[in-house]
Amino acid sequence: MRRPFRGFTAILYKEFLVVFRDPLTLFFMFFPPLIQLVAFGFALDTDVKHMATLVLDEDRTTESRELINQFVNTQTFRVVGEVHSVAELAAAIRRGQAYVGIQIPPGFTRDLEAGRTAHVQVVIDGSNSSIASSALNTALNVGFRTSMLRLAARTGLRDLPVEVRPQMLFNPEMRSPNFLCARRDWPGPANRHHVRHRHGAGPRTRTRHP
Repeated sequence: MRRPFRGFTAILYKEFLVVFRDPLTLFFMFFPPLIQLVAFGFALDTDVKHMATLVLDEDRTTESRELINQFVNTQTFRVVGEVHSVAELAAAIRRGQAYVGIQIPPGFTRDLEAGRTAHVQVVIDGSNSSIASSALNTALNVGFRTSMLRLAARTGLRDLPVEVRPQMLFNPEMRSPNFLCARRDWPGPANRHHVRHRHGAGPRTRTRHP
């Protein structure tokens, strides 16, 4: 019975000999993939931050400016200018001057103080799905947190009953190049024990129950 891979080991050994005897072939085997790894790791950045944003503030109150600051503090939005009408806002987004437009209508503060729902319109350029999804989720989170703080203030609470504080290890800034390109300070198995103690988590202990 004939073996299907008869002679495969000899051919593989011969090919390795040919490659290692030719420095040029060896160079093109290892150097281009290394360059691609480093270049793509720093060039392909999928983080969506500081999106150009236009503001149409028709209320012109302290509360409306605080709401705009909350959008900016998320680091997802960056105010690049103000417009004076809805048509101007839509035209600027169509021309590509901004990805997001925030419209605060007149009577925003009056509705808040009266206990009514205050409406804020966020116009998003949906031509890029990553930018649109990030802008939509961040805008909804800003609105939800602002509403919860308002409801807590009405009931006499100074802070929210529950606040989740996530702690991101090994990549605290959530930068996408860190997932593609290795870093010298990447905590491997040898120094993860040091990272755990640095963040206040001691070694696990086993408790015996009677």
